[in-house]
Amino acid sequence: MGLALFPSSKNRASGLENSAPCVLLWETWKARNAALFDDIRPSIQKLTHRISWWLEFIQARSLSSSPVPPPTTAHSSSHQPTSRVFPSPTTPLLQGLPSIHPSREQASISAVVKWLQPPPGWTNINVDGLALGNPGPFGGGGICRDENGAFLFAFHEGYSLGSNVHAELRAIHDGLLLCFSKGLKNIILELDSQLLIDFLTGRASPGWKWRFWISRINQLVASGHVKFAHILREGNALADAMAKLGSQEQSSRLLISYTALSPLVRGLLFLNKVGLGSIRP
Repeated sequence: MGLALFPSSKNRASGLENSAPCVLLWETWKARNAALFDDIRPSIQKLTHRISWWLEFIQARSLSSSPVPPPTTAHSSSHQPTSRVFPSPTTPLLQGLPSIHPSREQASISAVVKWLQPPPGWTNINVDGLALGNPGPFGGGGICRDENGAFLFAFHEGYSLGSNVHAELRAIHDGLLLCFSKGLKNIILELDSQLLIDFLTGRASPGWKWRFWISRINQLVASGHVKFAHILREGNALADAMAKLGSQEQSSRLLISYTALSPLVRGLLFLNKVGLGSIRP
């Protein structure tokens, strides 16, 4: 049985009751994974704030008598939009949760970041790189989807020792190489480093130690139609998950079957496809 995250005006009360368990389980599960895999100690205050924020957002949407206004868009000024940022509601709506209701100051700085599907005829690939220690064992990874948000392939790669910048450049190179090997030519490559986008588009001058990989990437770009776009870190969670695998396992793997993906990656893919985002504090 499906659960209504955004109840209609005819069923507001029961819709919110259905949504609350989903929000509670999802945020608790994410906090558990952060503690288990990223060694981030759970904060009850932050967890209850995020749960309360989601419930207020759902309630606000259900109580609105007019369509929800378009969200602001977070993207690079010269490229396609890559994520949507929804402002946080600041009016107390959940009187039944006084003990976990965030302050007005806390609520006003929260936002929901959503991944956007590419335009018709385009393919989207999100990439990321990660060094364990910076410098330390590093790796990269990414995930590729079509104009409908359908999974095409994912990859992760271990690169021995290096820094975060080195890892991200290698991941960009490998992601583009895989796209072109599969005959994909119209590509939007999203990453969460505006500095690297400036390097690759000539708006900033890179240091000498990055120029070799930037030159390799530019050679690939010349063989197709590629746009680089910035995405907020919260919208790049799928690529981050693949990069962590590359860094931790120091292995090379190409995944073309949806069933070969980890439960975490499959879950994030589903949330992206149905339009649910992540909260940016």
